[in-house]
Amino acid sequence: MFNFTWLFLMIPCGSLFAGIAIFAWQLDKPMWFLPGREMKASELTDVYAYNKANALMWLIYSVPYWVSGFLGLINGVVAGVLLVAALLVGLPVLVLIHRKIREHFHVKAPETAAETLTADESIDEDDEDRDEIIEDCGPN
Repeated sequence: MFNFTWLFLMIPCGSLFAGIAIFAWQLDKPMWFLPGREMKASELTDVYAYNKANALMWLIYSVPYWVSGFLGLINGVVAGVLLVAALLVGLPVLVLIHRKIREHFHVKAPETAAETLTADESIDEDDEDRDEIIEDCGPN
């Protein structure tokens, strides 16, 4: 009886995290991780790839719950150890992986005004602010 109860407890857990993955995969705006901290599309280099990376992270995190559920049919102790490992090790790893995903896709702001001027941007000769812009860029 315990084995089937374990299975029916783990199926909703695995389904929850797999559902988050499916939701992230189909989301048009950036997927959030922590409540109250939403990423803006303007803060990311590629919203589509960012959401796909989040979806993959959540899908992989759901695997120990699915395995633990079906493993509980065979050996409840091993299934319990796997579940505890998923919670104690998996959650901190989940946070670290999300931080890396966010850093990878976050738009990096230019450090100086000189970096904002690219080679294909030109300053009009009649521009009155040209000298100020050149001074802001620093010495050549």
